This record gives sequence, structure tokens and C-alpha cells, in this order.
Amino acid sequence: RKPENMALLLSTAVALRFGGVVFSADTVDPFHYKVLEASQAVAWTLPYLYASSSELLALCRRHQLLTCAADTAGTPVSELPLLQHGLRGFCLAVGSETRGVQPEYLQGSTRVALPMSHLSDSLNAGVAGGVLMHALACAWGR
Repeated sequence: RKPENMALLLSTAVALRFGGVVFSADTVDPFHYKVLEASQAVAWTLPYLYASSSELLALCRRHQLLTCAADTAGTPVSELPLLQHGLRGFCLAVGSETRGVQPEYLQGSTRVALPMSHLSDSLNAGVAGGVLMHALACAWGR
């Protein structure tokens, strides 16, 4: 729900050459002036769509993408196995700091987490999502 987080996530997706983004109905407007300003309008460069959790899960199955969700209780990204044979990539869902990823999507996904120092219990959603996007792209050969 924070425009700055959306701007960070969109900028990272563009920088890492992701194929597109999917927004839930309750997310901040990716074309909000604060998102556009903070991201230097990169939102205009990515294919996007709005979808429910069930629609996104179906889209991932259709395109042979592993569904992943940012979750502090997930498997540390450094311990994830290689991408399963037959999968063409991944889809990472990042929720807000307070609510996290929608339960329906979370239930059907591989939960991934960042290894964290004991001095910190969480990161900003935009920062954590960006780090996870990069780590998954490196680990799974984007």
C-alpha cells in the first residue's frame, strides 16, 4: 500500500528484465504519481495485469512458473534447490509488511525468505522483494 515500495519493486523488475508484473486489486495504484516519480515512470515499460490469487496461480501453471512467496518463515533463499525440470521460471509474490502475501497464493507457493541477522527481524517490503527477485533470478538462471 506504500507507493515507495511499489516504485522499488517495479524498478527492480525492469532492471532485472522480468517479463511482467501482476497486481492484486488491493495494491497501491502503480500509476500513482508517487510511484511514477520514485520509479522514474518505469511502470509504463512493463506488461502488467490485475488478477486475483486464484487467477495468478492459474496463470503460473499455464506458463510453467514456480509460484514463490516472500515469507519470513520460508526457506532461506540461499538454501533453495535448483529450479525443477519442466519449469520455465518463477513468479514471486511480495505482500505488505503488515499483512504479507494473500493466504490463497501463499498456500500454493514455495515460501522464500532472506537469511537475516539476529539484530533485525524484517526488511521493508520493497527492499526485501528486490533482494529476493535478484537472488531468485541468479539462482534460477534468468
